Order: sequence, then structure tokens, then C-alpha cells
Amino acid sequence: STIIFDHYGLIAGFNSREAVDIVTTPNGMVWASSNDGLARFDSKRFKFYKHIEGDSLSLSNNYCQALATDKRGLIWIRSDDNLDVFNPTTGQFFHVTLPDGKGNKMPVYPRRFVYDSTADIMWVATAKGLFFSRKGALALQSISNLSSDILLATSHIGAMVTDGANVIWVTVGNQIVRLNTK
Repeated sequence: STIIFDHYGLIAGFNSREAVDIVTTPNGMVWASSNDGLARFDSKRFKFYKHIEGDSLSLSNNYCQALATDKRGLIWIRSDDNLDVFNPTTGQFFHVTLPDGKGNKMPVYPRRFVYDSTADIMWVATAKGLFFSRKGALALQSISNLSSDILLATSHIGAMVTDGANVIWVTVGNQIVRLNTK
């Protein structure tokens, strides 16, 4: 049998120079991160969501990289150094920040995401350690709330994968760490 490839670029309405990551949501929409914002494809046309100066409910930055979805259909986005969570139902972005200990908010500096659907936890790898969100909460907790492992709480997290049984595998420095989250 013949394999058919459909290409969606400039002619189809994907007007960005770079497609970076891609996810799907339960309603069948395809979402792509790009250097020009977040793009939704509904099998017919693209719609771009972009940063709008002065609009706190828009994307933080148009340079979008990593994407992940959770069971609620929320889209977690690495928007340059920021972590945005997009609710497709409301069309609004929520900007997740971390406290700096002095009452100020600072960027998350996310690198990648892994969603553990069994435990309903979104894992967020950053340059400053491993963070997580339970049950769609839009506030991050440090891994130090679950583990006394200082390496995971303070180091640049590399790759992550979940095995679907409350276990997440993480690379950090020259080590591979198995974390049981139950």
C-alpha cells in the first residue's frame, strides 16, 4: 500500500518559519509551537495565538518551543523562558511563575514537560530543578516537597520519561534517576 503524506506549510496557512513541537488534544485539534506563536490546526485551517503587548491573557512570548497536554486539554507551553498554560475553551493563557523568596515572581525557565496521566501530574524540567503540578493546578511545586534529593531540586534537568506506573525517569548531570511518585 502507498503511504500518503500531507504537507502543511505556507500555502496551507502555516505562516511560521519554524515548527518546533506538536501535540494533539482530545477534541482532535493539532497544536504546533513555532517561532511565531502557538498554532492550532482543525484539519482545515490554522489559527495562530500570539503575544499581544499589554494583554496579560495572551501568550508571554511568540517563540514557543516545548508543548504538552494534560487530561483537561490544557496546553503547557515553553514560551521562551516562560511557562504558559493555555485553556482552549476560554482562549486564555495563564503565566506560571516561581516565587523568588522575596515576594517577587520569576520566570520558570522550563526546558521540557512530561505528563503522567496515571498520577495526573505534569512534570516540568527546568535549569533550576524539577517541578510538578498535580491535577491541573497552575502553581508549581518543587520536587523537594516529595524528595530530599538535592540534585533533583537544584540541578539542570535533562530528559524525562514516565512509565505510566507512578515512576518518572530523569537525567541530571551524569546520572539517571528513577523517581517513584506514589
